[in-house]
Amino acid sequence: PLYILFLSGIINVILNIIFVGVFHLSVAGVALGTLAANVFSAFMIITFLRHEEETYRLHLKKLKIEKTYLSRIIAIGAPAGIQGMVFSLSNVIIQSGINSFGANAIAGNTAALNFETMGYYVINAFGQAATTFTSQNYAATLYDRCKKIYRVAMIVGMSATFVLSMIFWFARYPLMSIFTTSPVVMQYGFIRLYYIDNLELLTGTYEISGGCLRGMQHSLEPAIITMIGSCLFRIIWVSTIFQHNHILPVLMIVYPISWVICGTGVHIAYFTIRKRLFKNA
Repeated sequence: PLYILFLSGIINVILNIIFVGVFHLSVAGVALGTLAANVFSAFMIITFLRHEEETYRLHLKKLKIEKTYLSRIIAIGAPAGIQGMVFSLSNVIIQSGINSFGANAIAGNTAALNFETMGYYVINAFGQAATTFTSQNYAATLYDRCKKIYRVAMIVGMSATFVLSMIFWFARYPLMSIFTTSPVVMQYGFIRLYYIDNLELLTGTYEISGGCLRGMQHSLEPAIITMIGSCLFRIIWVSTIFQHNHILPVLMIVYPISWVICGTGVHIAYFTIRKRLFKNA
């Protein structure tokens, strides 16, 4: 998947240059380049899966729905999916607050968001890994390994995200200059980097512990906690505190505060459920 994604990215860049630079298709050209790259990725993934020699080889003619597995997949996957939707909703509300500061603030935050997203992808990857390894070891009743998975994923994931965030912060001037040469736009971007990207590791407190919970077949609890701690809290913050203190740092600080709230809640749920499950077993 990583190699295919790498090739897809190269194709995307080349097609963007051709469609925009040669054929002058503007935004439509960028969209067509992305679409073509996505089609390439999907085709290659399916091709590799169809020729795989292991047990997960894909046989298109044998595809069918198994009701037992489907219900279990929905029970675990649906809350996580709804959680992602709610995150997007809260981000839209915060984006409306960013828009109130004008074009420079929008440009600066958009540029800084690229680096923030990279940090989040790292911690999210460890959260998904925690789900996979926890589910395998939990099913095999290897509970000591489940505990070790939590510790290792939390330490390594948060440490890797912190190191990446520090690189972005100390190299913020040359990195931001890739997107803009405006000092005003850069300053707006630095505000987001300072309050959000530097503290991106805090997302691990609920991503990794929540991933472990999903691996133990408890997906609803972290979803509910993060929906309340992120979406509801952020909406209240924007509607009250930010309205009375209309400055960008007050808006940005809502992210790390909500991460602490979510992380605390999900951790309480994780240790409570883990203790009960392992004790009963």
